[in-house]
Amino acid sequence: MKTSRQEKILEIIEQENIETQNQLMEALARAGVKSTQATLSRDIRDLNLKKEFSSDGTYRYVAGSKDGFFDHNTRLKKIFRESGAYLTGLSEKNDATVNSIGGEWWVLAMARGGFEPSEGFYERYYQTVVDTIENSINDKEQLHRAKSTENARVILGLVAAGYDPTNVAGHNLLQGLTDISYVQKQGVNGLIWALIAFDSHDFEIPTALDGQKQVTREALIDAILDKQLPDGGWALSGTESDADMTAMALQALAPYYQSNKGVTEAVDTALDTLSAMQQDNGGFGSWGTNNSESCAQVVVALTALGIDPEEDSRFIKKGASAVDALCAFAVENGGFAHTEGGDRNGMSTEQGAYALAAYNRFVTEQNSLFNMNDIALEKVYVVLDGADAVITAGQSHTIRASGALADFTGLLMDGETVDAACYTLTEGSTIVTLDADYLASLDEGEHDVTFVYTDGEVSTSLTVKQADTTDPTKPADPGEPTDPTKPADPGKPVVPTKPANPTKPADLDNTGSTGNVDKGVNTVVSKGVDTGDESMMVLWIVLAGMAAFGAAYTAKKRREA
Repeated sequence: MKTSRQEKILEIIEQENIETQNQLMEALARAGVKSTQATLSRDIRDLNLKKEFSSDGTYRYVAGSKDGFFDHNTRLKKIFRESGAYLTGLSEKNDATVNSIGGEWWVLAMARGGFEPSEGFYERYYQTVVDTIENSINDKEQLHRAKSTENARVILGLVAAGYDPTNVAGHNLLQGLTDISYVQKQGVNGLIWALIAFDSHDFEIPTALDGQKQVTREALIDAILDKQLPDGGWALSGTESDADMTAMALQALAPYYQSNKGVTEAVDTALDTLSAMQQDNGGFGSWGTNNSESCAQVVVALTALGIDPEEDSRFIKKGASAVDALCAFAVENGGFAHTEGGDRNGMSTEQGAYALAAYNRFVTEQNSLFNMNDIALEKVYVVLDGADAVITAGQSHTIRASGALADFTGLLMDGETVDAACYTLTEGSTIVTLDADYLASLDEGEHDVTFVYTDGEVSTSLTVKQADTTDPTKPADPGEPTDPTKPADPGKPVVPTKPANPTKPADLDNTGSTGNVDKGVNTVVSKGVDTGDESMMVLWIVLAGMAAFGAAYTAKKRREA
């Protein structure tokens, strides 16, 4: 199904000038192919579709070569493919979790690298996020009481997978990053990843809750710049710059390099510092160890700033680049080790893969790794309360769906629009209370209730049972009254059976016997007399005795006479 859909996409863009993703979806629909925005975004990534300037003055989608950018480097091409194959193989055995390893960075590497995971991989990840939110989120929309990076990382994972983080089971994960005091609990790390999360899809920052200090992009940028160390870089702690944190700060500041003078100066200084940190083999270290993750973060930072890590002389040492250094950590059959010559490491593999994806995107002139505005986000609505209910006609019923009330456009019952007079609406996501009289008018049985929003819908079932009309204050009907002066009808008398003729043997069945037959002797052993036969014998004897008494009495009277 996926193959045929992608073949149809290639056919459409070859025959038509398709400028936008919406136009492509409409063209697919006309061709009888259904698709969602999220699925189409992944198809565009898989097919490496690009936009080129057409003769009529507009842009149009054209097919590109997915890995042609690595043709100049056979080893790099092999490492990229094997890393993708390894991560894809993992997706056939494991699901992504909400975690810094085996979670969002894995999802990011798969999505931004154009690797195809197992069927339902992203959908299952989304459900895992929903489950985590239900178990962990607080009333401030924070997934952790002290680590704002939990919200930021999950936002990035959801966006990469094509899901809208502003409404996940009724929760807006951006809201958890609106208090700058909370974000700063993790120092510069919290500031960096909050800014990257907000900019990943140009999200509008929600208003902070009462008592919180409002986060703004300007406030985040200023706070990051304030933490730049005298030597030009950044560190999680201490006074000496760290390659990892410096590279991450550059990733966060990259979108503002051209427009903010303060950012421009800070970034230029940090690039000089980062260049000075580079080792003779092109690599970078952190916490005293040359490692793959540091190389990966530098590659991501340079590509975000529009710098080719394979060509810029500032980042070539003795002919070796940061990309060359990263590849030195590659292990056989896909993945990366933490240190050169070591075993495959989960974190190293995920970061190494998404760093190569970042370089891929840079060379092919696609959006940078964390600039995910090229992904159409799918808003998933769910029923939070009152789903699949069974009610009695005459009762009202309340259902709560996760969509914002401002986006709610109407309610359907079995596909038909429900008159707004038949229900009340309350904020708190979308709370609908169906009127008792309206529900009483529905036929008995199961019905389909659909919440319709401006950009999607969600349905649940509602089963209506008819009310019990029995008056509980009225005793049950005892039936026809009986006349106490009239004896009960004994029913039809049982007619006693006629006794068998004692002089006539019982008929034999076809075995020659009516019971047990002694071998060699023609003797019938009776099965016994039928119930009632003995009473009849007694009756005959009594009658005979009375007849004899009557005859004797008559004779006596005659003699006396």
